[in-house]
Amino acid sequence: MTKSFAEQVYSAVKRIPKGRVASYSDVALIAGRPGAQQAVGNALAKLGDLEEDVPWWRVVRASGEPVSISPIDDMIRRLRLETEGVQPSPGSGRISLEQYGCLLPATSMTE
Repeated sequence: MTKSFAEQVYSAVKRIPKGRVASYSDVALIAGRPGAQQAVGNALAKLGDLEEDVPWWRVVRASGEPVSISPIDDMIRRLRLETEGVQPSPGSGRISLEQYGCLLPATSMTE
């Protein structure tokens, strides 16, 4: 049975290790829809802020900036990333993808 795109996104995001982040474009690529960053964001937005099974807080823009949904979302994301050892750059708040980024294995997410 083929997984829905949202299920493929969740599977990809679950593979991001603690203390690491991936960009929306990386997740879109691994989920089988290169260039579908907005669709990845939409899928992740359907999760609740307190969702523990899918580590949505580990997905950031390609620039390293976290996507701001709400002040509570921002606080939860920051606290979870800091707990995992991810420190944003002082001032900009960006997360260094060189330091904290991970390459997700390019395996099929459709099965």
